[in-house]
Amino acid sequence: MAILPVERSMCNKMVYDFDGLLAPARAAKGAVRNKKNEIQSQLNVLTSSSQSAINSAVSSLTSQMDDIIPTATLSDMRELERFIEQCEYLSGLSPIAAMLGAIDSIYSKLDDFLDNIGASVPEFNLGKLASAINDLLGARGPNISDLLKNLDKLINCVELYCGGEYPSQLSSMTTALGQTYTDLNITSDPLDTNYGLFDFNSLYSTAGLDVTQIGQVNQVISSVDGEKDRTRSTINSAIDIYKENFLT
Repeated sequence: MAILPVERSMCNKMVYDFDGLLAPARAAKGAVRNKKNEIQSQLNVLTSSSQSAINSAVSSLTSQMDDIIPTATLSDMRELERFIEQCEYLSGLSPIAAMLGAIDSIYSKLDDFLDNIGASVPEFNLGKLASAINDLLGARGPNISDLLKNLDKLINCVELYCGGEYPSQLSSMTTALGQTYTDLNITSDPLDTNYGLFDFNSLYSTAGLDVTQIGQVNQVISSVDGEKDRTRSTINSAIDIYKENFLT
């Protein structure tokens, strides 16, 4: 069935947009591959820690992060404003910009904590690397996972609604997107519960990890990701408190 010119203009737009939208994912390939290879190398020689050691290390990490993540209270926001006014280097800086600017330094301290813990509990070295991949692919970074899923939608739209006028473009886009999923080791099946996520399970399988080992590594990855998310969530809450009390 022929399509209308107005519809064809949208089809042309989607075909035109594809390469530009895929570019950030392609650009991330090298960084993800390097992290993936590092994780695989460490998994292949992993000497697992006891569950009690992992639990203790997770608790220790949380405690250390408590000391460096700002609390989201009105009194803290007053103290932050006072501190900025007193410090010549920070003078004139917006408290909101100051809080947002502190995120990278908090993440840097988190990496230091992970290095220290990882010296005796190696799962934390894996957690650091895995979380870095999640940063590259997820919402804390350029969100490449969602980008790829949106490109799936783009291809579906061209296939379903563009009257069969773009067979070569569809073939090229489908091949390019499939290869990018493979290059980034991201699950590409929309019916899979891990659709759009980095396929850590394939690395575990290659290393021959058992169910207990996999659970421990995933526990640590969740802990590291959780501390990063807690940092952003708390700072966002603090910023909201500042806006409500100082900018109204």
